[in-house]
Amino acid sequence: MSTLHADIGLTQGAFRLEAAFAAPPGITTVVGVSGAGKSTLLLSLLGDRTPSSGRIALGDRALFDAAKRIDVPVHERRIGIVLQDALLFPHLSALKNVAFGLAAGGDANAWLERVGASALASRLPVDLSGGERQRVALARALAAAPEALLLDEPFSALDPAARASLGQLLIALQRESGVPFIHVTHDPGEALRIGERTIALEGGRVVAEGRT
Repeated sequence: MSTLHADIGLTQGAFRLEAAFAAPPGITTVVGVSGAGKSTLLLSLLGDRTPSSGRIALGDRALFDAAKRIDVPVHERRIGIVLQDALLFPHLSALKNVAFGLAAGGDANAWLERVGASALASRLPVDLSGGERQRVALARALAAAPEALLLDEPFSALDPAARASLGQLLIALQRESGVPFIHVTHDPGEALRIGERTIALEGGRVVAEGRT
């Protein structure tokens, strides 16, 4: 499986993001306080923000290269994302949410089973708990067969028991998929529990990184 490489600079008003790192298959956690640039970093990798300089590549495939004027659109990058708010389609059942972006040959029911949410198939998002919604969001993101998955504090609004359970699920899902997961959190303890490597972001810059 491919490694995600990034070496980018991006300016938003008075804020400057400068980040260089590699995220191989496994879980890389990005930890930092609010305003450190964590979400901006993820949106740059996703393609929703355009860096002013640098390069982003997934394996040998360039997703962004300022020098070569390469900027692959979001829908062509094959990178999934799960946000703090699961952003499920409110009018669709859990099963239909997962089926929405299903890759060819995929099985939405099987994905719900993988995340421990088979019993939720017919329920609407409004009838799910926060933890249940995130399980469905994980299934939906992975059902599209992404080549990397970004997670922007998806567990921060959950109680400790739900966070611990979903953290273990995330580890299992990454091992099954074999692709890079980049998990953003403001909780250093969560970063150490979940991540195989951790990047510390402060004021838009990587100030430390290493294996956990």
